[in-house]
Parts: sequence; C-alpha cells; structure tokens
Amino acid sequence: MFHRQREDHLRSHLALAGLILVTTVARLGLGFRYFGFSSGDDVEILEEGFRRALDLEYTPLPIRSLLLSDLLVAPVLGVASALGITETSTLLWLASLPFVALASLNVALVFAIGRQWFDDWQTALLAATLYALHWIPLGYGSTVYPRTATTTCLLLALWLLGGSGRRFWRCAAAGALAALAFTFRSSEGVIVLPLIAWLVWRERSWAARGRELFWLGSGFVLTTLLTLGVYDWITWSKPFSSLLELVDYVLVRGKTPAPRAVQPWFWYGWRLPKWLPVTLLPLLAVAARCSKGRRALVLGLLPLLLLSGVRLKGLRYLHAVIPFVSLAAAYGARLWWQKGRRRTTAVLVIVSAVLSLGGLSFLQKKSMAAVEAARFMAADPEVECVALAQFWAYGDLLFFRPGVEVRALPLEPSVAEIERLAPGCDRVALYSDHLVGAPELELTLERLGFSEVREFRWGRGRDVRVFGTEPSRSLP
Repeated sequence: MFHRQREDHLRSHLALAGLILVTTVARLGLGFRYFGFSSGDDVEILEEGFRRALDLEYTPLPIRSLLLSDLLVAPVLGVASALGITETSTLLWLASLPFVALASLNVALVFAIGRQWFDDWQTALLAATLYALHWIPLGYGSTVYPRTATTTCLLLALWLLGGSGRRFWRCAAAGALAALAFTFRSSEGVIVLPLIAWLVWRERSWAARGRELFWLGSGFVLTTLLTLGVYDWITWSKPFSSLLELVDYVLVRGKTPAPRAVQPWFWYGWRLPKWLPVTLLPLLAVAARCSKGRRALVLGLLPLLLLSGVRLKGLRYLHAVIPFVSLAAAYGARLWWQKGRRRTTAVLVIVSAVLSLGGLSFLQKKSMAAVEAARFMAADPEVECVALAQFWAYGDLLFFRPGVEVRALPLEPSVAEIERLAPGCDRVALYSDHLVGAPELELTLERLGFSEVREFRWGRGRDVRVFGTEPSRSLP
C-alpha cells in the first residue's frame, strides 16, 4: 500500500509538471504570436512599467494603484534594459513573463487545493487540467492583465486556509493576500468573500471561527494600510489617493473607464456558454448533490453574484470564478466515474476542454494591425505628430520615440474631430471599417492634404488605414 501511494504521488506530480510545462510554453507562444492589445488596461499597466523603469514620459491615471506595474513589470524591464535589450516589441513580450509564471503557479495551486479538499490526486489533477485549459486563464495568462495576479492571491490564500497548524498566521496571511488583490484592482476585493465563506463553512466552534475571521480581517486591513495607504502616499503624495479618486470618478461623478462594457446585472448568466462549456453543467449538477462539491460551487458563486452587481462587466473579470468551477466539475466527474458512468464522464470532460480552448479566438481580435501601423509610423524619423483613433490599440506612447506628439482621436471620430485634431499631424490612423461607413472622413482628410499611405490587416482584428501629408516620405 505504501509503495502504491508513493507511485500515485509520483505519477500525479509528473503529470502536473507536464501540464504546467505544456501550458506555460503555450502561453509564451500566444503572447509572442498575438502581440496586440485588448482594451487599454494592458497598455496602462505596461506604460507605467516603462515609465518607472525606462523613464517613459507617461502620466498614469489617478484612479489606478501603481503597485502592480511597479512590482511585476518594471523590474523585468529594468533587467532587460540593463542587458542591452531595447527593442520595444521584445520588451513588451518580456514584460508578460511574470504573469505567465503566476498563471503556471495558479495551475499548481488548483491542484494543491484539490488535494486538500478531496484527498484524491486524480480529482485534483483533473481540476488543474480543466483550469489550465480554460480559455480565460490560458489566454489572459499570456498578457499583463491583473486578474492573473489577483487569482494567484486568491488561490494561495485558500491553500493557506486549508492547511493545518498556526491558524492565526495563516488567516492573517490570507487577509494580506486579499488586500494585495484589492490593491491590484479594486473590483478584485470580491475575493475576500470566498475566504470568509470558507472559514464560516469549516466545522469549528463559533468562537474559533470568530478568531479566524478577526485575523483574516486584521491581515486585510493592515496590508491595505501599506499597499493603498503608504504606497499611494509615496506614488501619489496622498494616502489612499487612487481609491478615493476611483470612488469620486465612479460613485460621485457616475463615470466609468469603459462605457461600452457597462452591462445589465444578468449579463454573466446570459453569456454563460461563452465562459463555461455547457458540457460541464451535468458534472456540476452531480457535484452540487454532495457537500464538498456544493462548497466549491458556493465559493465560486459568491464573487460571481457580487460582480453581477457591478456596472462594468467583462468575461475576463470571471478569472477568479474559474478555479471553483474546475474543482466542482472535477469532483462531479469523480462521482460519476465511481458510479460506472466512465464513458459519459470521459466524453464530457474531453468535449469541455475542446470547447473551452475555442474561446482563445478572442486573441485574434487584439490590435495587431494597429501595432504594426504604430511600428510603421514610428520607424519614420520625420514623423513628429500622429493622430490615432482609439490610441491605446496602437500602444499609445510605447512605440514612439520621445518628442513625438500622440493625439487621441475617439473610437469613431466625427468630421469636426478630424478637422480639429488632424491639422499639424504627419500621420492619421483610422479603422478601415469606420471609414467605409463614414466616407466623409476620407474626403475631409483629402481636403486637409492627407492621402492614404498604407493599410494594415492582421487576423480577425480591425484593419487600420494610415494617412499622411507626404506619402513620398513613407517607408516601403
């Protein structure tokens, strides 16, 4: 029996190592292949890292804490620069390496939590596999989006709470990790709910639960005082500056950083087939019949419900929900497998993995065409001023040398905006599909002395047309 347990332990860890290796290489490849940007949040994080490490003339948004960029992005860029790496595209890919590493750590943590909760290496390995192959952690794990890091905080906190011995420091450390996630992105404060629920769920006296919750809250508060209090004081010259600015921006002035992402409360449920393979639903239903599976579902449902109440929504915000879904589905698969429904279970798991991998198509819609247009314009030493529609898609200031003026055009600029911002520019870049629907824009550019220099196309992203005042100067 002892030798068999050792063999099972060795097999499980070898399989886990293989899974982590394959998905890590996949994320590195995805980051290299799909080099564009998705929403502008990634550009903000990168630009702050470039500002801190390479003195980019960039002014960060006051509603953001700078800790994530300064902690994960800037050090990598500083080391790369010291090694003589100066090419922007290479630096951008290297900046994603800490996030790729954290995404790999998340797979290991899902496995570790599965072993704690279910005491079965096969169930834990299946949970880690379902999580590793899900398109949200796999795809966004190749980028610098913050929710890879906040999910690491959540999983590490859960793993600590599931351990034995010295409960007070484990609870305090879990609270500190939740505070770190809250600092990275304020909406990620929702991860404290599964931690609270986990402590309440445990079969302990209410006095013991109260002590654990106290230490959890103490770790959260004290760490927040450091990460948002002291660090904001250092970076913004005012304690809690970024949090107060965000509250004023969203609650007082009623604005949102991404108006197009404002969705109704039921949006995540309506979009469920996009983020959850429907073939996992039977396994989740089986898991819900048992306390262990029900616990995983409830812990995932709590942040999902709270995020549903937030006006700003996006499927990538569900990153912290996916581990719980994977754990519950793996436990449901284990129950069905033990009941002899092995063929059905295997088919559901395989089909679910295939369906989930299909979600990676979102990477093809990143702004690769706009980035290639930015590189093209930046390579011309005579270009001193550019006007860009949806400027973040081009990387904002990242590709242009110091001194080049970047004027931000709206996503779908009007004739009046073109007339106001285009004069004095050497290049103007607009989306091709918008020009088709608004031919008067091209006529306006011609009237202002612009003519088309080049069109850029890449994958399923939006094509970009670049206009210049002197096309003869343009590069081939």
